[in-house]
Amino acid sequence: MNLPNINGRNIPWMTVLVVILVLTTYGLSLLLRKQSECSHELDRLQAIQRTNRALLDQKDLWDKRAKWIKQFAPTQDEEGKTKADVLEAALQGAREQHLRIIAQSLGELQRGPACLSVSANIKVQGTMESLCRWINAWQTPENFYTVTSLSIHPSEDHKTVICALTLKRFFQETK
Repeated sequence: MNLPNINGRNIPWMTVLVVILVLTTYGLSLLLRKQSECSHELDRLQAIQRTNRALLDQKDLWDKRAKWIKQFAPTQDEEGKTKADVLEAALQGAREQHLRIIAQSLGELQRGPACLSVSANIKVQGTMESLCRWINAWQTPENFYTVTSLSIHPSEDHKTVICALTLKRFFQETK
Protein backbone atom coordinates (compact mmCIF):
# COMPACT_ATOMS: atom_id res chain seq x y z
CA MET A 1 0.00 0.00 0.00
CA ASN A 2 1.37 3.35 -1.03
CA LEU A 3 0.89 6.26 1.36
CA PRO A 4 0.58 9.67 -0.20
CA ASN A 5 3.78 11.55 -0.30
CA ILE A 6 3.52 14.42 2.14
CA ASN A 7 6.02 16.96 1.28
CA GLY A 8 6.35 20.58 2.27
CA ARG A 9 4.15 21.80 -0.60
CA ASN A 10 0.96 19.94 0.52
CA ILE A 11 0.99 21.05 4.20
CA PRO A 12 -0.41 24.57 3.60
CA TRP A 13 -3.20 23.16 1.47
CA MET A 14 -4.05 20.55 4.06
CA THR A 15 -4.05 23.21 6.81
CA VAL A 16 -6.42 25.36 4.75
CA LEU A 17 -8.63 22.33 4.15
CA VAL A 18 -8.77 21.50 7.90
CA VAL A 19 -9.55 25.15 8.78
CA ILE A 20 -12.34 25.23 6.18
CA LEU A 21 -13.72 21.95 7.53
CA VAL A 22 -13.67 23.23 11.15
CA LEU A 23 -15.28 26.57 10.19
CA THR A 24 -17.94 24.78 8.16
CA THR A 25 -18.78 22.48 11.08
CA TYR A 26 -18.92 25.43 13.50
CA GLY A 27 -21.05 27.47 11.09
CA LEU A 28 -23.40 24.57 10.55
CA SER A 29 -23.87 24.10 14.32
CA LEU A 30 -24.63 27.84 14.70
CA LEU A 31 -27.09 27.65 11.82
CA LEU A 32 -28.89 24.65 13.33
CA ARG A 33 -29.08 26.35 16.75
CA LYS A 34 -30.48 29.51 15.15
CA GLN A 35 -33.00 27.42 13.20
CA SER A 36 -34.17 25.81 16.45
CA GLU A 37 -34.53 29.22 18.13
CA CYS A 38 -36.50 30.52 15.16
CA SER A 39 -38.74 27.45 15.25
CA HIS A 40 -39.51 28.04 18.94
CA GLU A 41 -40.17 31.73 18.31
CA LEU A 42 -42.48 30.84 15.42
CA ASP A 43 -44.42 28.46 17.67
CA ARG A 44 -44.73 31.16 20.34
CA LEU A 45 -45.93 33.75 17.82
CA GLN A 46 -48.44 31.32 16.32
CA ALA A 47 -49.86 30.66 19.80
CA ILE A 48 -50.21 34.41 20.38
CA GLN A 49 -51.87 34.75 16.98
CA ARG A 50 -54.40 32.01 17.84
CA THR A 51 -55.19 33.74 21.14
CA ASN A 52 -55.62 37.11 19.45
CA ARG A 53 -57.87 35.63 16.76
CA ALA A 54 -60.03 34.02 19.46
CA LEU A 55 -60.30 37.38 21.24
CA LEU A 56 -61.14 39.16 17.98
CA ASP A 57 -63.85 36.59 17.30
CA GLN A 58 -65.38 37.64 20.64
CA LYS A 59 -64.90 41.39 20.07
CA ASP A 60 -68.64 42.12 20.16
CA LEU A 61 -68.97 40.35 23.51
CA TRP A 62 -66.02 42.28 24.99
CA ASP A 63 -67.36 45.57 23.61
CA LYS A 64 -70.73 44.87 25.27
CA ARG A 65 -68.94 44.07 28.55
CA ALA A 66 -66.88 47.27 28.40
CA LYS A 67 -70.05 49.30 27.72
CA TRP A 68 -71.82 47.61 30.65
CA ILE A 69 -68.85 48.31 32.94
CA LYS A 70 -68.77 51.99 31.95
CA GLN A 71 -72.50 52.23 32.59
CA PHE A 72 -72.71 50.40 35.92
CA ALA A 73 -69.29 50.43 37.62
CA PRO A 74 -69.28 52.49 40.80
CA THR A 75 -67.25 55.67 40.94
CA GLN A 76 -64.77 56.44 43.66
CA ASP A 77 -65.53 58.99 46.35
CA GLU A 78 -62.85 60.55 48.52
CA GLU A 79 -60.06 57.96 48.92
CA GLY A 80 -60.46 57.47 52.68
CA LYS A 81 -64.23 57.11 52.44
CA THR A 82 -63.96 54.66 49.55
CA LYS A 83 -61.53 52.48 51.49
CA ALA A 84 -63.69 52.59 54.62
CA ASP A 85 -66.81 51.71 52.62
CA VAL A 86 -65.15 48.62 51.16
CA LEU A 87 -64.06 47.39 54.58
CA GLU A 88 -67.41 48.19 56.17
CA ALA A 89 -69.33 46.33 53.45
CA ALA A 90 -67.15 43.25 54.01
CA LEU A 91 -67.54 43.43 57.79
CA GLN A 92 -71.32 43.96 57.52
CA GLY A 93 -71.61 40.87 55.31
CA ALA A 94 -69.58 38.84 57.82
CA ARG A 95 -71.81 39.99 60.69
CA GLU A 96 -74.95 39.09 58.71
CA GLN A 97 -73.62 35.55 58.28
CA HIS A 98 -72.74 35.35 62.02
CA LEU A 99 -69.00 35.12 61.37
CA ARG A 100 -66.63 36.22 64.14
CA ILE A 101 -64.23 38.87 62.88
CA ILE A 102 -60.67 38.09 64.00
CA ALA A 103 -58.65 40.68 62.06
CA GLN A 104 -59.16 43.40 59.49
CA SER A 105 -57.03 45.83 57.53
CA LEU A 106 -57.25 48.08 54.51
CA GLY A 107 -55.12 47.93 51.40
CA GLU A 108 -54.01 50.89 49.36
CA LEU A 109 -55.91 52.42 46.48
CA GLN A 110 -54.39 50.94 43.33
CA ARG A 111 -54.56 52.41 39.86
CA GLY A 112 -54.84 49.93 37.02
CA PRO A 113 -54.85 50.53 33.28
CA ALA A 114 -58.62 51.04 33.12
CA CYS A 115 -59.85 51.24 36.72
CA LEU A 116 -59.11 51.84 40.37
CA SER A 117 -59.32 49.20 43.06
CA VAL A 118 -59.34 49.05 46.83
CA SER A 119 -58.71 45.90 48.84
CA ALA A 120 -59.60 44.84 52.36
CA ASN A 121 -57.95 41.98 54.25
CA ILE A 122 -60.28 40.15 56.60
CA LYS A 123 -59.91 37.13 58.85
CA VAL A 124 -63.10 35.51 60.15
CA GLN A 125 -64.21 32.38 61.97
CA GLY A 126 -67.49 30.51 61.59
CA THR A 127 -69.21 27.54 60.05
CA MET A 128 -68.25 26.49 56.56
CA GLU A 129 -71.83 27.06 55.38
CA SER A 130 -71.87 30.66 56.66
CA LEU A 131 -68.46 31.28 55.19
CA CYS A 132 -69.52 29.99 51.76
CA ARG A 133 -72.67 32.15 51.77
CA TRP A 134 -70.58 35.20 52.72
CA ILE A 135 -67.98 34.59 49.98
CA ASN A 136 -70.63 33.76 47.38
CA ALA A 137 -72.35 37.09 47.95
CA TRP A 138 -69.26 38.91 46.62
CA GLN A 139 -68.89 36.90 43.44
CA THR A 140 -71.45 38.71 41.28
CA PRO A 141 -70.56 41.14 38.50
CA GLU A 142 -72.99 43.75 39.77
CA ASN A 143 -71.02 44.19 43.00
CA PHE A 144 -67.67 44.78 41.27
CA TYR A 145 -65.95 42.82 44.06
CA THR A 146 -63.62 39.88 43.70
CA VAL A 147 -61.82 37.61 46.14
CA THR A 148 -58.13 37.85 45.22
CA SER A 149 -56.70 35.56 47.90
CA LEU A 150 -58.28 32.96 50.12
CA SER A 151 -57.00 30.70 52.89
CA ILE A 152 -59.24 28.37 54.86
CA HIS A 153 -58.23 26.00 57.66
CA PRO A 154 -60.05 24.34 60.57
CA SER A 155 -60.11 26.00 63.95
CA GLU A 156 -58.62 24.28 66.99
CA ASP A 157 -61.96 22.75 67.98
CA HIS A 158 -62.57 21.51 64.38
CA LYS A 159 -66.19 22.69 64.61
CA THR A 160 -65.60 25.89 62.67
CA VAL A 161 -63.16 27.19 60.07
CA ILE A 162 -60.90 30.20 59.98
CA CYS A 163 -60.77 32.10 56.73
CA ALA A 164 -58.37 34.84 55.70
CA LEU A 165 -59.22 36.58 52.47
CA THR A 166 -58.50 39.67 50.46
CA LEU A 167 -61.54 41.28 48.94
CA LYS A 168 -61.04 43.82 46.17
CA ARG A 169 -63.57 46.28 44.75
CA PHE A 170 -63.18 47.98 41.40
CA PHE A 171 -64.16 51.54 40.53
CA GLN A 172 -64.31 53.65 37.40
CA GLU A 173 -61.46 56.07 36.92
CA THR A 174 -62.92 59.54 37.43
CA LYS A 175 -61.34 62.21 35.29
